[in-house]
Amino acid sequence: MSEVLSVECSVGYISGVLSSAEKQAAKANATLVPCRRLTVAADEIFDGSRPHLVMVEPQSLLMVELSCQDHRDALTWGVTLLECAKNGVIIEQV
Repeated sequence: MSEVLSVECSVGYISGVLSSAEKQAAKANATLVPCRRLTVAADEIFDGSRPHLVMVEPQSLLMVELSCQDHRDALTWGVTLLECAKNGVIIEQV
């Protein structure tokens, strides 16, 4: 930050800003529910050995799901799809 913006920021300050932004984004995202059935592309991205489940609607590039999980088995994917449905996102095809 100091080299790019000539501003000194502590790690704690940056962490606080990110935490606040995360809370604001969660509130905004909760109100954004697609009004149509979606066809999504699903995949897994790894951070070391830890999988992140990803679902994207290819036409709009809507990020339907991005979550860090302990497993990438059928049960974990099933729970993730059920959570999407619970939140009002209707997935027609994966």
